Amino acid sequence: MEQPPDRIIKSTPGGKVVDWKLMWRNPQEKWTSPGGHVVQLGDSAQTFLPSSGNGGTQALEDAVSLVACLAVAEKDNIPDATRVHNLLRFERVSFLQAMGVGNREARINSKSQGQLVLPKLGSWLVEHDPEQYAFDKYNEALAHIKDGKPFTNTNRPKGVEYKPWTIDGLVEAIEKGEPTILDGDWS
Repeated sequence: MEQPPDRIIKSTPGGKVVDWKLMWRNPQEKWTSPGGHVVQLGDSAQTFLPSSGNGGTQALEDAVSLVACLAVAEKDNIPDATRVHNLLRFERVSFLQAMGVGNREARINSKSQGQLVLPKLGSWLVEHDPEQYAFDKYNEALAHIKDGKPFTNTNRPKGVEYKPWTIDGLVEAIEKGEPTILDGDWS
């Protein structure tokens, strides 16, 4: 019996290149339905350019975070779990989407100058444990959602404050050399 990868390879057109268009989408802050029983994960919640080097990892982080939130909330509090998951994940994912746009622009600019620029992958990214983060921050995030208590995500670059952004605005600011969400310590 053929294995799935073999079937996929054999189904591609022979002797042709398939041009898969990349779709950019601005960060989408809300990933849950109004009732909190439906939640978007992975590419349905956030799109990543290949230059981010992180799309698949973030889909897995989404799944791990959601499961941890559901475990804490238990079955009678599913809407709370999905909303907390959304709060815990959105800013981190938005930073990573911006990083993908920034890496793409750096790669394009470096090619024109004959240089090689490697993607930024700081410790805040590679050392993050989404399950433990959800367990540690769940109650604090829930208090923010329900009672408006202060909450700050810490699963992002240290010292970098989240500010809403759009792809067009970010690319334009990069091209003009203006400050962006990408400024700061991303190590």
